[in-house]
Amino acid sequence: MRYLLLALVLSCSAASADDGRDARLTRRIEEIRREMGARRIAVAFRDHESGRRYTLRPGEMFSAASMIKVAVMVAVHSGVRSGRFSLETPVRVKNHFPGIGAGSLRRSSPFDQDILDAIGSTLTVGQLTESMVAGSSNLATNVLLEMIGLAEARRSCAGAGLQGIQLS
Repeated sequence: MRYLLLALVLSCSAASADDGRDARLTRRIEEIRREMGARRIAVAFRDHESGRRYTLRPGEMFSAASMIKVAVMVAVHSGVRSGRFSLETPVRVKNHFPGIGAGSLRRSSPFDQDILDAIGSTLTVGQLTESMVAGSSNLATNVLLEMIGLAEARRSCAGAGLQGIQLS
């Protein structure tokens, strides 16, 4: 089966209320879904300036795949905001995680090669986060999750109101 999760992070300008706005957005998203051949889709965003929220099928369940990266990114943001670490904090890169997933990772994305090349040295939290998000690097995800700690990542997600992603 073919599934697609389309996550939109939108920076919307604060516009005056328009009752048809959500309906138009939903129609456009559905057009994109059909053009891409996706069978299922869910979208959510919140405009932090206006407070506007939009959801399309918020209860839809998807395979975890890269959704853990959203939770790890929330935990990174929480750690930086609280002062526990900064985006410039160096982190030792390794490729063995007995408490996370299946242990070691082989290259799974082009960005993982850069992270694999850094094993034994350090990269910054910012570099690892960029590789995790922009390059979908599973290795960067595991390095960050181990640095943050599973319990702390869960607390950060709960504190941010992030629901539906189970970190284990």
